Amino acid sequence: MAKITKRKQAEIWLEKLIEENPWGIPCLEVYEKAKEDGISVAQLPLAKKALGVKSTKAGGHWHWTRYGASAPDTPLVLQTAAEIYEASQEED
Repeated sequence: MAKITKRKQAEIWLEKLIEENPWGIPCLEVYEKAKEDGISVAQLPLAKKALGVKSTKAGGHWHWTRYGASAPDTPLVLQTAAEIYEASQEED
């Protein structure tokens, strides 16, 4: 049986994490969870790229998500109160 590489292990792990958090998970939390689960943090950027995971900044923090910032159905939970207020003012 072939040994699974650290990169493939990171891809499998990240894919599961993103599936559990499809609308985003804070980048720092991704790295913390990876360390806890024994995943090579050096492989995370490569796994992220291979899976097409996007980086989105919301509320002053970076999140990793399957969807980009332009996703039309992105829930407001990734937006700060100030962003919501500003958006409501632009509509008037």
